Amino acid sequence: MGPRLLLFLALLVAAADARGANGIFGVLGEDDRRVLDAGDARWFAVGRIERRDGNFCTGVLIASARVLTAAHCVWDAAAGRFVFPFDLHFLAGYRRGRHMGRAVAAEVVTSPELRFDARGRPTRVEDDWAVLRLARPIVEITPLPVFDEGLEALRLRDLVLTRIGYSRDRPHLPMRVRRCHLLARAFGGVLLVHDCDATYGDSGSPLLVRTPSGYRVLGVQSALMELGPRRLPVAVLVHGHIPEKLLH
Repeated sequence: MGPRLLLFLALLVAAADARGANGIFGVLGEDDRRVLDAGDARWFAVGRIERRDGNFCTGVLIASARVLTAAHCVWDAAAGRFVFPFDLHFLAGYRRGRHMGRAVAAEVVTSPELRFDARGRPTRVEDDWAVLRLARPIVEITPLPVFDEGLEALRLRDLVLTRIGYSRDRPHLPMRVRRCHLLARAFGGVLLVHDCDATYGDSGSPLLVRTPSGYRVLGVQSALMELGPRRLPVAVLVHGHIPEKLLH
């Protein structure tokens, strides 16, 4: 049994039993999520990706016409195909029915290696990313650009992260985990194991790192994995893994 299969099986186990004392899947111990300040324009680039069938995930505007999310968010498991781009709407800065910018997808770009199982889960977690090319640029919002340096440029032990998403239990308000940490890297550093609370709906949310020039997108939230007695979130590294031409 190879390491990828072992990790994938661990993800399945985690998905079956990853509830804390509060009963929320993926939120262990104290709930560290907090509702964002409505007037904080730094985070308007984070929004909801809404599907015609009523499902949603989180996405982040990384360029005026590019939205980064998780691949399983745009896969229709029942139909065995990707959701049609024109059935995907990105609502930047969404909050209680209002948004700061909106655009429909014109194209969905994923890893050429991406495959799904019968339950709609990627067979390789490192392929769980997608970039939506929007039909029109959202010029009224400042994107959150990708962190484009190697992780070697950061002191990993002291690295403080933040994650923002639309959780299934609070679907109409953006929730932020303000201070969380990178715990480990897997598969040559492509997968980022962290402790930022994440639940249903948070898939596709950005894992952010603060730099002298502002916050940058380090990873995209995918799933949970089992690490000893703990079930921890895992994100897919962006820079150096997702083709550069898709990120700008």
